[in-house]
Order: sequence, then C-alpha cells, then structure tokens
Amino acid sequence: MIMDSWKYFKISSDKKALSHLKAWIESQQKISKDASDTAHLMLALDRIKKPEDAKPTILLEEIPPGLPIRRSDSLRALAIF
Repeated sequence: MIMDSWKYFKISSDKKALSHLKAWIESQQKISKDASDTAHLMLALDRIKKPEDAKPTILLEEIPPGLPIRRSDSLRALAIF
C-alpha cells in the first residue's frame, strides 16, 4: 500500500513539474527574440506534448576498438608526454 501511494506521489509530482516547465517555456517563448532560442523552445514544447516522437541518441552496443580519431597536431601533443 505504501508503494502504491509513493507511485501516485511520484506521478503527480512529475506531472506538476512538467506543467511548470511547460508554463516557463511558453513564457520564455513570448519574450525570446533569438530565432535559435525560439526553435529550441518549440522543440521542447513538442517533446512535452508528444514524448513518444522524441528520438533519443542511439548508443552503440560496443565501443569500437582503438583511439578516437584526432587531428595530427593533437597526437603530437600526446606523444610529448
């Protein structure tokens, strides 16, 4: 019974947090003058409205072997140490 009430509290607090976030985003959207900021705010509102459409980053199952690809001058800097 305690776990059920905890789940209800968590869900209701999540919904409350999302509604506060949505209200803040909408207020920022009204005062934003930068097109890039407005686009980010619109994307955030869209993801709040339709979270199933959000495409999170895809993680690789396994990290490829070897060092990351770097510029040659940064490799020379590594060779000094």
